[in-house]
Amino acid sequence: MNEQDLLANLLYATSYGRQGEEMAHRLIRHFGSLKHVLGSDKAALTRLGLSEAQAALLLAVHPVAQRCALAELDSSPDLSDPRTLREYVRALFIGACNERFIVISLDRKGRLMDARTVSEGTMREIPLLPRTLLSCVMRSDAASVIFTHNHPGGQARFSSADIRSTRIFANYLRSTGIALWDHVLYADGEIVSMRQTCRVPEIFAEPPR
Repeated sequence: MNEQDLLANLLYATSYGRQGEEMAHRLIRHFGSLKHVLGSDKAALTRLGLSEAQAALLLAVHPVAQRCALAELDSSPDLSDPRTLREYVRALFIGACNERFIVISLDRKGRLMDARTVSEGTMREIPLLPRTLLSCVMRSDAASVIFTHNHPGGQARFSSADIRSTRIFANYLRSTGIALWDHVLYADGEIVSMRQTCRVPEIFAEPPR
């Protein structure tokens, strides 16, 4: 079943006959993909002819999927475990169409305290100042943090700018006594660790074993 057929099936609940297929075709043509349809907003969807009920149905898909994915994990998962960290990061970026930079705050045992989106940008860049990041981290009272961001375009590798900014942020964190464990990239289902792939060990503290 292709993306247009999946979207048509969602719309059948609030439309009649072939109207669901026609709407699905119109939405995919306008937004380019099912992911971008579901990551849109109500105003954009209603401008294209959907009712408020139809728009609400589509916009609920990603939050429901994310909640189901997070429910598979403990309420306070141990993110020092690489497999658990990968599953958690995948759940965080369900439905993300633009770049997001998220700070994952951890207690002294490496368990999740919270995760906050500190900046959201376009499909290609994220504006983020050190003071914004530090303010977020200090509010969480974290012992250590993991950075994570996504590449919606699908390139599963860190750019030189990613490494440079991570080094700067790590230096700011070090001055407050908060450890940076890793910077994890999500791109089209792939998970990449800066600690493991970029050979910059001086940036990161060692997580507990």
